[in-house]
Amino acid sequence: MQESSRQSDLINFYRLLRRESQSCENSGLSTHYEHVLLGLEKIIESLGPTPEYYEWLVQFGPRNTANQCTFTIDL
Repeated sequence: MQESSRQSDLINFYRLLRRESQSCENSGLSTHYEHVLLGLEKIIESLGPTPEYYEWLVQFGPRNTANQCTFTIDL
């Protein structure tokens, strides 16, 4: 299996787990989801930059949290 297709599969799995974790109401289980998601992030990052990776990074990257404001400065 090529690295980019493997990374793409992992990104799709990450998206699926993230959706499931957001609907989870059990705090103990939510913690487990967060650990799994963190591990998946590291594996995805380790497979190198691809177009799918950059798209994933913009959507789910560490600087992209739901309760964070975004500012755009036009120079």
